[in-house]
Amino acid sequence: MSDTNWGFSQTFLVDFQSTRSDLQTRVDALKLTNATPAQQSLHDLTVDLAKLGKRLSDATGSLPNYDQRQCELQIKNLENELSALRASSAPKSKFAFKKKKVLPSSTAAPVAPEPAVQTADISALPLSESSSHLSLSHQSKAYLGWSLIPTASSAQCDLTISNLDHCIVNLLPISNGTPDETKGTNISAIHIYDVSNSILLLPMISGSVLLHNLQNSIVVIGCHQFRMHTSNKVDVYIEIPSNPIIEHCSGIRFAPYPAILSQSPTKLLHHSSTQASTFAVQDFSHIRETPSPNWTTLKESDWTTAWPVQTTDNTAVVDVLEGLCPK
Repeated sequence: MSDTNWGFSQTFLVDFQSTRSDLQTRVDALKLTNATPAQQSLHDLTVDLAKLGKRLSDATGSLPNYDQRQCELQIKNLENELSALRASSAPKSKFAFKKKKVLPSSTAAPVAPEPAVQTADISALPLSESSSHLSLSHQSKAYLGWSLIPTASSAQCDLTISNLDHCIVNLLPISNGTPDETKGTNISAIHIYDVSNSILLLPMISGSVLLHNLQNSIVVIGCHQFRMHTSNKVDVYIEIPSNPIIEHCSGIRFAPYPAILSQSPTKLLHHSSTQASTFAVQDFSHIRETPSPNWTTLKESDWTTAWPVQTTDNTAVVDVLEGLCPK
């Protein structure tokens, strides 16, 4: 390791452990309380832990392998503790796709709860430039999408997707009618965990994607860095300039990002897609010269072509997923 990398790693590890210790203290404090953990406290912890995970992901290649693995294990342990806390706390609303905001100090009049809707959508929730984090969580048997988002917003947003079962998520950019322009949020990183039997249609982003605990699902994503942990039977359609990384995974199949879903990829990734059969996935659970048994390239004859990009009634979501998701 060069002197420059050694100096960076020492500074990074000190800062990492300080932040991790603070997060652990906050998690332990929620465990000790007799009351149900507040949703806002859990949300803030999730956001801060996701940011710490992104910093670690961005430092990949500059840290010694042992330190990298130890940091990843510490983050995973915190994620497991947070998952347990979330399980003990019922969600406050049926749809949790929201932006963080500061509540006014004055007491607001109570607002009547909104009636349940058949199709969850954030068309009534345009993002402001002050938005920094979005989250979509605790959904089942639903089609989830967005529209009516500000054009050319300068906001840098992180997105967390979690606790979904039998859902179709369509967050592909929406064209505004101008060539090579789309309506959508400038998402810098995506964090996904605890998702099963679902399809995630995600945009191309210039940052990283971190995934934990996915089962029997399909992920479509373009990104600069991809790391998947503790997942099984997942088809990944991806556009990426670096090597995807998996760990403690099995039954993972890779294919190129579908051209039919792509919008202006070169503006985001500056990378030509020639990956139909040239994926070089790094499997941290199989550090050997022999090919990893945990992933493979998805045959072109098995590529999905009938993507569920149109809003689907919730009663039909399960049928659509049954025909597309890995078994």
